[in-house]
Amino acid sequence: MRKCSKLILLLLFPVLSNAQGNVPDSLRKIFFVAANNDSVLYETGNKLYDYYEEVNRDSALFYADQCVRISRGNNKKLNEAHILSRKAYQEVNLGRYAESLQSLLASFALSENKANEKSYWNVGTLRVEKEKRLYALNCAHHIYGILMRETMNREEAIIHFKEA
Repeated sequence: MRKCSKLILLLLFPVLSNAQGNVPDSLRKIFFVAANNDSVLYETGNKLYDYYEEVNRDSALFYADQCVRISRGNNKKLNEAHILSRKAYQEVNLGRYAESLQSLLASFALSENKANEKSYWNVGTLRVEKEKRLYALNCAHHIYGILMRETMNREEAIIHFKEA
């Protein structure tokens, strides 16, 4: 029985691994076709960012930039704050520390402003306005901690990791 199950798994592996390759293709199709629905564009771009986050930093940065543009164009401040911190993460990992700092400062400015609590699309798992703002602020602190760690500012990194 064990040999049979191993053989079936071995035979199915190429099929199952090929199915994973369709995820970004399907999302890219949606992203480039859904030009008239910005919330769908934002959510699709965000999912494409998720897919590429650790495997292709340039692609992740491209989709983060697209999401920043979309959220700014629709005045969705908390979505912009969240994606700016995600963009900053890519910039840190690409060694673009000054750009990362600029993205994080913009994210902090947006997510610290309580007036922005009503300015977001209902995407993701959080639905409560205050939770969205605090989550965006948490992400900014976390990525700022990573930036400080990478630039050898350990004390500042610890402060922001604790704040997150």
